[in-house]
Amino acid sequence: MKQKGLATAVIVGIVVAVVAVVGVAAVLVIAPGLPGGDGDGDGVDGVTIASMDFSFTGYQLGGLAGTIRVRARNLQTDPFNPDYRVEITGEGMTEGTVIYNSADAALYIYSASEDIWYKYTGTLLDVAASAYQGFVVTGYAWIQAHGTANFTIDYAGVTINVTNITVNPTLGDDVFSPPAGATIQDISY
Repeated sequence: MKQKGLATAVIVGIVVAVVAVVGVAAVLVIAPGLPGGDGDGDGVDGVTIASMDFSFTGYQLGGLAGTIRVRARNLQTDPFNPDYRVEITGEGMTEGTVIYNSADAALYIYSASEDIWYKYTGTLLDVAASAYQGFVVTGYAWIQAHGTANFTIDYAGVTINVTNITVNPTLGDDVFSPPAGATIQDISY
């Protein structure tokens, strides 16, 4: 029984660490006053953005390096509840993949070191999912403001390169779910 409690504490610690790392990146990305779209929902060149796929790299005191790829769909739902996948790779980064699947009402976080997916539901889901959703909201605003050609944003000494932008790609259910046959551990708090 003590071993199960220890395992749960370790898992919660991993989630808190991942959310903290991403939280730093999210604060960088969604800092107040960051250039973005006007929020009128008209999309790029009059096209409504229902799904998107883009990557960005940036640096702030060495805290954000590597690449973060964001894929999202169902961006026009009311209430706003998109599916999204955030993949973090690169030197100096805590590498991982985070998936929010609205149909499952679950956040999946992949631990490469353990080769396991953790499925979060409940209160912890709400906290973690909103941190990662910042990447979706900010990316949407950037793409509205700057279009689909690669661009760079400079803000308060931070340079962010936004690349590989695709608006309204077809993103299947497999993008927003762990791979078939993956080990998944349920965690609900």
